[in-house]
Parts: sequence; structure tokens; C-alpha cells
Amino acid sequence: MMKKSFYLSTLIRRLLEKEGGPSRLARLIKAANDQVGEKKSVGHRTLKKLAYEPEHVQLSYTQLVALDNYLSSVGEGLDRNPIFHKRGVLDCLVETPRVAFLLGSTPRQWEQRNDVSRWDTRSVARLLHEICLRSAALQAQLRGVEFEFADVLLDFPVRLEKLATEPWYQLLEDQQRSVIAFGSSRACHASEIMLAQMFGVTPFHKPSLTDPLLPFYFIWPGGQSGESGRSAKPRLKGNPPGFQSHFAWTPDDIEEKDPALARAIRRGKAFGFYFDGKLYPVSPGPGAFPMYAVIAAQRRSGSQVHVVIAGISGPATHAAATLVRKITAALPHVPGEDSQVLYVPVETQIRTDPSRSRRGDVREVLSCRFLCPPKWWPAPVGGTTAPNAKR
Repeated sequence: MMKKSFYLSTLIRRLLEKEGGPSRLARLIKAANDQVGEKKSVGHRTLKKLAYEPEHVQLSYTQLVALDNYLSSVGEGLDRNPIFHKRGVLDCLVETPRVAFLLGSTPRQWEQRNDVSRWDTRSVARLLHEICLRSAALQAQLRGVEFEFADVLLDFPVRLEKLATEPWYQLLEDQQRSVIAFGSSRACHASEIMLAQMFGVTPFHKPSLTDPLLPFYFIWPGGQSGESGRSAKPRLKGNPPGFQSHFAWTPDDIEEKDPALARAIRRGKAFGFYFDGKLYPVSPGPGAFPMYAVIAAQRRSGSQVHVVIAGISGPATHAAATLVRKITAALPHVPGEDSQVLYVPVETQIRTDPSRSRRGDVREVLSCRFLCPPKWWPAPVGGTTAPNAKR
């Protein structure tokens, strides 16, 4: 059963410390109720129990209304904050004093700029919003969270010894900083490194037949394919020259499972996504079509949290980012060890705007959902699913 925290108790405890004790807070509650014409109050003994011994307190409807009248006057009304709070991945992220967002960037040296996907920046904006909505919980702990952004400059073929000298790489070992990487391994080197650490594999190496089968793989066209466009025979963007990932298959790897899909991917007409024994084809077209992504999270041995949000494409990554808030499963603390990996696949419906009046990226996200409840890696004995995710 999902463990809940009694947020009302945390809130009252913070107010007691701020206002100087239960008697003072009781007077403030009575004054706030008098001001709105309500003859309601909460005694100082009840407030003390609510703050420090919540399991021994009983609250009547009248007392809850009295609390809400006062809390509303200080911007903490019960219509804004829940009495109970379910912890999820986002709550685990903000346990550290800092959160870093890692964004795959294409360096353009001549122009002195780094190009970042619009979908990744929108994903960051969404998660910043969701984290800030948890500001009340952080205020209850009398602290805040600092945010920072780091460019992960793309460079294929990858040299691990060079990556290890990059500023963003150093953030992965900081126990005071949780980290979120956006994009697949071909869009963000940090995603490959973090996923490899989570699943215990070698990064930037094509999986071999002797490697353990992972729960998911992406299948993209090879580097010979051209860019997508408005021509009569659009071709999808191929992998960068020198690209290798432990989380990517080639069309050859799915030849026996689905020869038609393998041919379409070779011709730059389709993508593929493998999850738990099933292949999911992605065939972009003029109408709506499905696309896939994965969210993976782990609490590292230093207690900081790492999250990767990786999609077949930018829109899929963004769609997955909007669902992180719905993962109501907290990452366990395992003293001195990395926790199990929590992962979940996402299916999103994408549409390309056929209008010739629009320029640039004309894709849009129509809807998204979890393909299944979150799962743990390695799977626990007797089951594979983690506590709830909202469908």
C-alpha cells in the first residue's frame, strides 16, 4: 500500500515554530475566524498534538473549518494543500538542496551558440512548474531548492575519457544534487551514461547476444537516411555517424521478429520501440500516430536521485515529462547502495501539421499515457510492478 505523509501535521508544526508556540497559534486561529464571522477555534493542546503526536489527535468538522479559515488567511488553505500527501519521484528529487537539468546540445562554434531542442526546454518548464507546486512541502521544512542547467554537448563518436572531463559529468557524483537528463541516448550523452549506471551495462556499446536482455530498446534508421520534410517521399532523421548505444537496436536485431518493420526502418520510413517482449512500430504520417518514450529513475548510493526521460523523438520526450508527476511511487533508501530502478513506458499520440503556412518543427502532442504501471529493475521476487501510476 502506498505510504502517505500527514501533511497537515507538518504544516501545523512549521506554524507553531514560526509563531512561537501552540497558545499563540490558537489565538491567531480564533482571530482569523472572528474576522470572517465564524465562532470557531482550535485549542492549544489539540494543536500541539496535531503537530507532534498526530496519531493521537481527533479533529471535528468544526475544527477543520477553523483551521482552513486561518490557513487560508496565510495562503495555506486546505483547498490548496492536501491533508495527506503521496510521495512520488518528484518529491524524491527535491530531497536534495539542488536539482540539475541536463540538456543535449548541438555546438555551433562559429556562431558561439549551443542549439537545444524546443521539446527539451518545454519539458524543463513543465517539470519546474510541477516541482514548484511542491513548494509548500519545502516551506514546511524551512528550506528551498536551487535549480541549474547544464549543456551536454553532442560529439560522435563518443570518447568516454573526454566526457569524464565535462562539467555536467561531475554533477552525477554530487550527493547534494539530483539530476534529470532529457532525451534519448542519441540526443543526450548524459542519458546514455545515467541509464548505463542504472541498468549496469557498458555505455555507448552496441548490445551483444551475450548481454542480458534489457526491458526496452529504441530502433532508429541508420545514418544513411535523410531528414524529414515535405517531399513526396519523406525520410526520417537517421542516427548520427558513429552513434552507438546499449539501449538501441538496429533493424537487423528485429529482422526475425518483424521483417516488414525492419525494412521500413532501413528505408527511413519508420521507427521502432521494444518493450518487455513486444515491438511497437512508429510510422509517421499525415494523421495521428503513436510514439514512445521511457521514464527511468533511481536513488543513487549517496541518496541523490537520477531521472532519465528519453523518447524516440523530442515530442515523445516532452510527453513523458508531463507524466512524471503521476508516478506516485517513492524511490526507496538503501543505505550505501543504489536502489532498484523504477521505469515506465509512455505512449503518446503525435500529429504533424500539414499546413504549409507553418515553419520549423510542425509536430504536436495530442495525448499521452502510461503503457503499463511502473516496474522495478531488477524485478522483486513475486512481482514486477511498483505502486501506482495514474492512467
